[in-house]
Amino acid sequence: MHEEVHPEVFRRMAELAELHYEWSRRHAAAAELKRNSAGDYSVHHLDVDPPAGADDEFIRRAREIEGYDPDTGEYLG
Repeated sequence: MHEEVHPEVFRRMAELAELHYEWSRRHAAAAELKRNSAGDYSVHHLDVDPPAGADDEFIRRAREIEGYDPDTGEYLG
């Protein structure tokens, strides 16, 4: 049996997906690519390190979308 996804959850998931897409697009040129050295997985996977500060930017905005305070991470409801 499948439960319906609450419209607010669906909206937030869609907004997070859009945030990630735009954030990735903006920072792709400055990201450092390196091979992951963990066995066969490294053949198919690259690690990407975003430029300094980009992670913080993403986390702050994602917290807002999810209903948390962007600075403290406290749930706001």
